[in-house]
Amino acid sequence: MKRKLIQFISILFVLLFFCACSKDSGEPSATVKGDEGNSLDSVTIGFSVASYDDPFYAKLREGAESRARELGLGMIPMDAMNEWEKQIKDIEYLLQQDVDILIIIPTHTRELASVIEKANEANIPVITLDHKVDGGEVVAHVGSDQVAGGKMAGKLFSEHIEAGKVIELTESPFLSTNRERSQGLMEAIDHVRDVFYAFSETAGFDRTNSIEVTKKLLDAPGRIFRGILAHSDEIALGALEVFAEYGIEDITLIGFGGTDEAIQAVKDGRMLATISQNPELMGAMGVETAHKVLIGENVEEFIPVELEVIMKE
Repeated sequence: MKRKLIQFISILFVLLFFCACSKDSGEPSATVKGDEGNSLDSVTIGFSVASYDDPFYAKLREGAESRARELGLGMIPMDAMNEWEKQIKDIEYLLQQDVDILIIIPTHTRELASVIEKANEANIPVITLDHKVDGGEVVAHVGSDQVAGGKMAGKLFSEHIEAGKVIELTESPFLSTNRERSQGLMEAIDHVRDVFYAFSETAGFDRTNSIEVTKKLLDAPGRIFRGILAHSDEIALGALEVFAEYGIEDITLIGFGGTDEAIQAVKDGRMLATISQNPELMGAMGVETAHKVLIGENVEEFIPVELEVIMKE
């Protein structure tokens, strides 16, 4: 009886170990199949998404998967959970599945270079969306002109703040978009009288971090800022929760992304604007670019997705 119990416990331990390993490997939650009769000979796109939980990337993913089905392309999407270490493992997994092309929404500007080089060695083309990478060969980048987006925000601040300082709440110091938006913002307000750039603070990728950072800034003695550029709509929405709790009405807030909830907050008058990147269109354009590469067409190195300032009518 004791021996059987030991055998049962051993088998249970092994099963739990393999389940844990399978979860950590980041296997795809589902694959996308192209419409029958509209196929490119069983071509498969490996799609590494920065985060399934982020509403912006959820809309981007919807656009990509929908266009893949329309073009008859298979797709294996994977969730990096905003962790560059996991994203590297996910991309290595996709390479092992013999995908024909990779579409990546990077979680880190530098750290993904080595795995992109592995794709280059395997002759698998790589396309990036939204964020850029430093290193490895990328056939095309599909995304917004982030410097222009920062300038749009700066222009709005100059028009709606009589005097005061502007700060930024960024996602991560390791993303190209943060540097480029900051550049545009500073260029736009550099010569504006009485409106000045103060500093940036990292607020992470979700509302929980944004709420914590915003509270810390508001609780600091001698608050000096009158405007906030949030580098994502999730950060902006987290800041709005703090504004409501503290009764803040004198800070001009601008988001970035164009998610449904942020657009509604703009319509409700709770934030000045969001700079929409048209995420569904970005996802669709990424897949269209992959399709062109696969059939041998030349594509531009940078394929811009139009920005749109959304304000209350």
